[in-house]
Amino acid sequence: MLHTCGTLLDASTGKQLVLVIGGFNIAYSEDMVEILVLGEDHWSKGTPLSVYKGVIFGSCVTADKGKSLILMPGHTSKSLIKFRCSKHHCYDEHMDQELAEERTGAVAMLVPDSLTTC
Repeated sequence: MLHTCGTLLDASTGKQLVLVIGGFNIAYSEDMVEILVLGEDHWSKGTPLSVYKGVIFGSCVTADKGKSLILMPGHTSKSLIKFRCSKHHCYDEHMDQELAEERTGAVAMLVPDSLTTC
């Protein structure tokens, strides 16, 4: 429980992937990543988060025309983490941008450039 999930495209195969990230209970750890290739019937374990530990109450939004997934880790964090995948291997990187305020359990959505003034 307490995990977050999102979808993105695998850069090398073009297949859509579902990532489940973080969460916490006896069987799962807060830096866990699981991957499902849409159309297949099994989940695989991904590489655990490398740049941030402790994803609880996080949120995700798909970005870069579906080629990346941006994670707000939640649990009182200002950090933003970007995921990209190639050949069903996903990796995370810390983004230079961060939130102005810490967020826990926030709802994430992509805001079009046409609605912003920055």
